[in-house]
Amino acid sequence: LEHREKFIREVWVRTMEVRIVGEELAKCYRHEGVNHKQNCAELADRYLKMLRKSRV
Repeated sequence: LEHREKFIREVWVRTMEVRIVGEELAKCYRHEGVNHKQNCAELADRYLKMLRKSRV
């Protein structure tokens, strides 16, 4: 039971981290406008890697 709770907590934390990075990426896109692909590329790559890793 304790192991399961720890696992669920870790999954929840990763999910929230992905969500926060996604929100930051959306802010970057809005702020950068037409240059978002170039100026937000690192954040977009980080977000995609996190999505793949966490399988959210």
